[in-house]
Amino acid sequence: ARPYVNIIVARKEDENNKTYQKIVDAYQTEDTVKVIEKTSKGSSVPAWETFGRK
Repeated sequence: ARPYVNIIVARKEDENNKTYQKIVDAYQTEDTVKVIEKTSKGSSVPAWETFGRK
């Protein structure tokens, strides 16, 4: 089975929205990686290094 991937997206006109950027920055952390790995048992993976801006 393939891992499930969640991607945070916004409209092009909201690309530089500071609030949205804060949400992404808060989510894309090593702590989030640890929680994803612990709770999903491999069914979800942090995808921001592949698909995101980090």
